[in-house]
Amino acid sequence: MSTDESKVIETLPYSGTVLRALRVLLAGGAPDPPMFVGNISDLSASTQILLADDTPDTPRLLAARGYRYSHRFALLPSRESTRWLVPRNPDFQIVNGLQMYPSFSIRATVYKSFASRMAAMGWPGWAGNSLWVASKERFPIEKLIEDITGEARPQFSLSLGTAVANRKLTVQVMRPNGEILGYLKLPLTGQADARIRDEAAVLEKLKTKPSMRAHVPEVLYASNWSAGHLLFQSPITGEPGPTRFTTLHQEALSAMHSIHSTVKPGERLVREAGEKIHATAKKLGPKWEDLAREGLQAAELELRERNVRCGLGHGDFAPWNSRVREGMLCLVDWEMASWDAPLLWDTFHFLVQTQSLLRQGDGPEGLPDLTNEKRALYVLYLVCSAAQLAEDAPQTFDITFREAQLRGQLRSLSTNRTSGESFVTRDGGVSL
Repeated sequence: MSTDESKVIETLPYSGTVLRALRVLLAGGAPDPPMFVGNISDLSASTQILLADDTPDTPRLLAARGYRYSHRFALLPSRESTRWLVPRNPDFQIVNGLQMYPSFSIRATVYKSFASRMAAMGWPGWAGNSLWVASKERFPIEKLIEDITGEARPQFSLSLGTAVANRKLTVQVMRPNGEILGYLKLPLTGQADARIRDEAAVLEKLKTKPSMRAHVPEVLYASNWSAGHLLFQSPITGEPGPTRFTTLHQEALSAMHSIHSTVKPGERLVREAGEKIHATAKKLGPKWEDLAREGLQAAELELRERNVRCGLGHGDFAPWNSRVREGMLCLVDWEMASWDAPLLWDTFHFLVQTQSLLRQGDGPEGLPDLTNEKRALYVLYLVCSAAQLAEDAPQTFDITFREAQLRGQLRSLSTNRTSGESFVTRDGGVSL
């Protein structure tokens, strides 16, 4: 980035993430990154530009200077705190670009409805929140999408994600009429790059399993792009997945477990959880470190000399990562998948996320037959998920709910042991 460009960026109300996201998406394979300019009078000889200037004359002036290809984005909800960039042109309905994730919260539902109504009414405030991207040559991403889908004029809606260590750019790729062609994932951090590579590898493997093909998106393309890995997946249509755990969830988990399962000694699971919490001890703080140690000790007491059934786990098994299509639960976002996670952990995660974030359900306490052994596995899940939250978002993570759950499980384990509760499996010690 040139000194002049840095000065321009400092004076503009756009976040650096917006600029980085556009560069990562549109400059992949280009010899030079796009130049950012604040005013159309500042146009240089750069092949690609990001232009803050947005007036009725902008399209004509861009064409006069040789910029034949362009995209205009509306920045939502504002320039200062942008979360989405959606196509802004007369032929495109903004609401079409906000279908990336289902709306489970009242706030998200209201915002999408508001955006749709304001766009339909031609609200003038959209113009002030716009940003142009223009090029004298065709954008490499447009050529790639045409090669894969046949669409010569793809539209892009960008979700910038949240400011965490594994922040990634998710792009909804559409035809001009809003029909969704697929989803692109591109990393905005090094950790996100590793996650995207892992997800591509998992999906490639799952497509070879007949029982899983209908449950997962197809990998349309996966390769290096710009400074990281690009993953292009087919869309999964359908209704948003249920926010209550149903037979659809159990059927999906059964299909996952049927293609790969194994057993692990309980002591090994405790040791692995201890390694994870040790790696994030400073981020969690001494209070949580002491609580986690107590949890690991309680889990070891219950799981020693036992084997635990493990297998394919999604890693973020939650309503917002699911769709219902033709009576079947389909799953997206496999970047946290594991081939040797305890089989109950996806169920625990779903119940924890819906209770803590959506205020629905009774959490894992609502499960039937919550034996001490299952409670011990829930304790390990809570410890590992807290460590993961601290690793992903050390400045913003909130583990208050998990802390309360962990303290409650420790009390229940202690009470059950005091009352002499004991459970013996019928298959030689292999359980769950």
